[in-house]
Amino acid sequence: MKTVEEKMKIFDDLYSQACELLAQYNPCKVTNGECCRKVFCCYGCDYLGPKGCKVEALLCRIWLCESAKRNVDTSFIAKMLNIYNIGKKHGLLVARGSRKDVFDLISWDAEEYSRNVCDSRFALVHFEFPWGKTYKIVAVVNNL
Repeated sequence: MKTVEEKMKIFDDLYSQACELLAQYNPCKVTNGECCRKVFCCYGCDYLGPKGCKVEALLCRIWLCESAKRNVDTSFIAKMLNIYNIGKKHGLLVARGSRKDVFDLISWDAEEYSRNVCDSRFALVHFEFPWGKTYKIVAVVNNL
């Protein structure tokens, strides 16, 4: 099992690779404030600022809409898929999640929270994290 420090290094390397691929291939074809889809996929995200994303959001860098996928070749897709698979293996992918969000989740004890909050085998769990993110999931809770 990797340490948090090792996972941080992996995250940084993957993020750098994804940014380099995006710069090289430019799948979103951004010109004059518009992308190939006319509305940015990140529209409405809390981390979206006037000049783009304000955080290092790995999953956002490797996800592409269908319009952007048509602008790249299979080698680009394969490289991004490799980044995705490594990120998934190490638990580094959080939708619209910053680097801080990822590592807050890694260090957070979800099992302990589940034992304290959930009172049935199946539960709608509403997570409100101290750093402001909210998630609602259906959880299967064992060993209560």
